[in-house]
Amino acid sequence: MKYLILLAVLCGAAVAKSVKQLPDSWSVCKKSDPQLQKCFKEAVSQAIHGLAESGEPSLGIFTVDPLRMTQLNIGQGTGPVAIDLEFRDLDLMGMKGAVFDDATIDPKTYDITASLHVPTGLTLDGQYSIKGKVLVLPINGDGHCHLKLADPVLRADIRGVPVKRGSETFFNVTTFAFTLETKKLSLNFENLFNGNKELGSTMNHFLNENSAEVLKELKPAISDGFGEVFKQIANRVFSKVPLDKIYPD
Repeated sequence: MKYLILLAVLCGAAVAKSVKQLPDSWSVCKKSDPQLQKCFKEAVSQAIHGLAESGEPSLGIFTVDPLRMTQLNIGQGTGPVAIDLEFRDLDLMGMKGAVFDDATIDPKTYDITASLHVPTGLTLDGQYSIKGKVLVLPINGDGHCHLKLADPVLRADIRGVPVKRGSETFFNVTTFAFTLETKKLSLNFENLFNGNKELGSTMNHFLNENSAEVLKELKPAISDGFGEVFKQIANRVFSKVPLDKIYPD
């Protein structure tokens, strides 16, 4: 069984009050706009790149490039990859290079879909601990790790519900389904097997030679984890700005 627990996300330590409107640098798309979907795609791209560059303090969001996750646990109990893998102080880097391929919104349900790719790649850098089995080989270690996703393609399907607070209506994201594809996954785990360099080098070589199989097994759990990360970021925006200021008639 695959499972993932996101224990903390440092996407903005400050708790901002309701700000009543989006930042001036963000675009607003009206439901009545005949070019609504084009406007929405451009607005989403603009917002994500702005958050990647400098964050948005008024919304309580620090920069998302790098995006720091203090702890991310992946438990993979059965199958070819059976491991307990914990990441700590893990930084996701590279979102500044994201290119949006599509973004749409349903004007009635507010369902959102978005897809993008990152031709410059995404990097994950932090600390790890691992114990278990990868394919036929046992693995254990604790130390620094570095992972690289080559030209990844990301897709998000977002669902939520309007929530009334006093006289105003806000939007609460309830589901952020996230999928990830990549041309190649490169991995490097330092200090495997209590620092045995020969065994560690052999295992890293083995992991990279079989990275497609490793990614196939771990991808559902990783996708769930990052979906939860981005859901929290989305709700930082939607919980502070009324729906009619984000998406007016």
